[in-house]
Amino acid sequence: MCEALLMKRRCLEKHIEYRRYFDAEWTMLLHAYLAKLRHRDVSISNLGYASYLSPSTATRLLQKMETDGLIERAVDASDRRRTLIGISANGDAVVSLALQAFEDTVADRLAEGKAASLQWRQALNKRCIIHLSTDLIKTI
Repeated sequence: MCEALLMKRRCLEKHIEYRRYFDAEWTMLLHAYLAKLRHRDVSISNLGYASYLSPSTATRLLQKMETDGLIERAVDASDRRRTLIGISANGDAVVSLALQAFEDTVADRLAEGKAASLQWRQALNKRCIIHLSTDLIKTI
């Protein structure tokens, strides 16, 4: 699991310039990407909350992301006090490339160690069965 997380990080760093709020920026970008896929609106406060940033820090980071061409801002037609954030075409491409690179890296890793992967899955299944059996015995 740790190895997969580190692989994900390396894949992302190839597509997003590393900076202080890298994780928060990626979180915001993913939320904007998902909002587009789900045809939903996402506000600055939603993105700040999702990335565990204060409103002022989230606003500054989103300004930087807008300057970098990753996101776009729009005024909410139903509440003109609210600003909505959308992923730009460039941001969409960055997320798509990073996700594809991650999937390719994981697929390559699994192909390299198919036997190890199979053993790992079998061990995980065994642990799950033992855990479920223990829970079942406790309920009887």
